[in-house]
Formats: sequence, structure tokens, C-alpha cells
Amino acid sequence: MKEDFRTTAAAHATALEQARRAGSRAERDERDERDRRERLEAEYRVHLRRLERVVLEEEHLRTVRIPSLLMHLRAPHMAVPGLLHQELAGTSIDVEHRTVLEAVGRGVTEEGVRADEAGLAVVRGVLAQAHSLHLRMQDQIKAIVDGHPDADPVLMRAVLGLDMANEIIGRALQTPAVACGAPALLFREQTYLVDVVLSAASRVHGFQDRIQEPANHLRRRIGVAEQHVEALRIIASALLANAVECSHSTLKVAVELHEAPAGVSVTIDDPGVGLSAEQLERGRRLVSGARAVRLVELGDPPRSGWAAVGMLVRQHGFHVSLGKGRHGGVSAVIHIPNALLVEMPADEEPSVLAPAPVSPAPAPVRTGPASAVEGRSVETGGLPWRRRRAKEPAEAHQGGTGGEHRSPQEAGQVWGAWRRGQQEGLALVEHSRSGDDADEHTEGN
Repeated sequence: MKEDFRTTAAAHATALEQARRAGSRAERDERDERDRRERLEAEYRVHLRRLERVVLEEEHLRTVRIPSLLMHLRAPHMAVPGLLHQELAGTSIDVEHRTVLEAVGRGVTEEGVRADEAGLAVVRGVLAQAHSLHLRMQDQIKAIVDGHPDADPVLMRAVLGLDMANEIIGRALQTPAVACGAPALLFREQTYLVDVVLSAASRVHGFQDRIQEPANHLRRRIGVAEQHVEALRIIASALLANAVECSHSTLKVAVELHEAPAGVSVTIDDPGVGLSAEQLERGRRLVSGARAVRLVELGDPPRSGWAAVGMLVRQHGFHVSLGKGRHGGVSAVIHIPNALLVEMPADEEPSVLAPAPVSPAPAPVRTGPASAVEGRSVETGGLPWRRRRAKEPAEAHQGGTGGEHRSPQEAGQVWGAWRRGQQEGLALVEHSRSGDDADEHTEGN
């Protein structure tokens, strides 16, 4: 009996243990299943959020980034936005979107270049035909003037007015053609530089009243080589036209010719309203000739003066710089290297309209006790500064103008040259006070 009872109790205990273990496994399985469901739900939410970000990035690419890229291709200062969600940077989505943007930009650029080249060819062809008509008209006007030397002066004045209008039309045709890649078309003989500048000024409307006579500071018989004369004429006329158009009708544009060790510079200074920083930067980029200008960059209405200057700078080796003028306007400097210049023959003179070279400015007079070293003097503060030896009275008057009569223009040029010399002398004094050697002083331009 006792044995049966023990056996039954053991069986019940075993059954209870098995039931407990089965319950534990069921609870564990249920817990594992619950954890698995929660993990799957979390992964699903992560994938859903990622899919939402991808959809938003696709929308951002289509509606914002690609249109901004097209705007950037037209106006490089416009930026292209990046990803909408920066946590996707470096992922496959970022790589794919950048690949799409690069493909779109490359395709649009190539197609734009093809369309631009076709447009440039059309513009060059049309303007070449019109320019040939201008040259034919020029020949006919010249034939009328040469064939009727005894004609009525009033009639001849009217004919010369037509010739002037035809020159302005020629410049209006030639400048955009050159900006579109056309050559200068004309080949002239080597010419005095001052005559080239005068010829360029004559192509500007109202040049008699709006452009001062060039201040000729050249000391040698400097001319321009044959293949570069027409190009320089176009550059100077374009810059002079801009200077006149940007100045008040009562103000005149100043023109100066200066020699430099590396060549000759022509300075055009207008007293206009000047340019903003952005406009000045654009002008410098265009006249530098660093790259060809596309047709769409000329604006609406198109303005081709700076573009034509840059094209000729690239082709001939000139250098053009733009900066702030002395009177608040714009100062344009055309530098012609020595390789493009020639020494004119002694038996060939400039035209009768060419201004005579400006007389050299007198040496500035410096006061102060003489130093023990020849060629130096000492200021009140005891600092020595170098100066040239003063001329003897007879030497100082040698080569002077004496009592000859000067026109108001000549007197103004001489006085202006003297003032510039005085200012340069004062600048030398200030430079020597700073401790620098005066022999190393060079002009900043």
C-alpha cells in the first residue's frame, strides 16, 4: 500500500514538473514571439521612415535641385542646394542623385554649346554682310569727297556728316561681330599709336565735345604693328564709347598715353557714375579674355563692348584692366606689350591732328639744409632723403618755352603735367621717410 502511494506521488510530482516546464516554455516562446514582432515592427518603421526620406529626396531633386542646377548654369553665382536630409550623405541615394545632377548638367551644357555655336555663326554671317555694305558706303563717300574738291562747303560738310554716321554704324556692326568670334576684318599699315587712338575716338558719337584731346606723354616714335592696328582701334573705341555713355553730357573723358618698361599704356578715365562691385567684377572677367563669351551672356538687350575687348585681348596679346577712376567713374587701361609695337621711320610723321608730346614736368623743388653727402639733404627730423641735384640756372632755362604763346589747351596740359610731377615728388618724399630706398620705387599700375 505504501509503495503504491509513493509511486502515485512520484508520478504526480513528475507530471507537475513537466507541466511547469511546459508552461515555462510556452511563456518563453510567447515572449520570444512578442520580441520578434516588436523587432519586426521597429525595422518596418525604420524602413518606412527611410522610404519617406527617399520619396522626399526624390521630390526635392525634381522640384528644387535640378531647377537650381539649370539656374546655376545660366548664372554661376546661384548655388545648387544639397540633400534635404543630411543623414543620407554618402549613401547610395546621395551618389545616385549626384550622378543624375552631373548627367543633367553635362547634357544641358553640351546642348547649350551646340546651340550657342549655331547662333554665333548666324550672327557672324548677318553682321559680315552688313559690314561689307558699310565698307562699300565708305568707299562711295570717299569717292564723292575726292572727286569734288571744289564742291560747295555746305554740301561737303553734309557729306562728311554722312561719313561720320557711317563710321558709327560700322562700329555698331563690327563690335558685336568681334564679340561673336569674327576677326577684325581689316588689315592696316603700321600706324603711330596716337593716330590709332584718335581714329578710335572719331568712331564715338559726339567725340568732339565728349572726349578730350589725348595727353601724349610718349617720348619716342612709337607705332603699332600692322596686324594689331585694327584690333587696338576696336578696343579703344569700345572703351571710349562706354566711357562717354556712362558720363554726363557736360563732362569729358580724359585719355592719356604713357610709356612703360614693358610697353605702352593708354588710360581712359571717365567722370561717370562708376560701377558696382558686381558690375566691375563682371567687366574685369569679360575684358580679361580668360574664356570665350557665350551668346546668352551678352544680355538682353545685348551689350557686346567688353566681350569684343576680351576676344581681341585673347587673339592679340593686349592687356586691359578696369578700376576706379580719379573722379569716381571708371578707369580703363590698355597695355600694349613691346612685341606689338614698332619704331616708326624718321621720315614718317603723325597726322596733323595728333597732339604734340606733353612737355616734361619740372623737377619738384625741395627745401632743407644740405647734407654732407652730395645728392642728399636732411629734413628737420634729421632723416636723410635722396633727391636729384638741382640744375644750374642756365641749365634750368635751357630748352624752356621762353615767352612763346600757348593755347589754353596746351597751358592746361603743361599745368596738369606739373601738378602730377609735384604729386609724384611728394609721394617720393613720403616713401623715403618710411625707410625704403628711393631707387626701388615703381609705379603701382
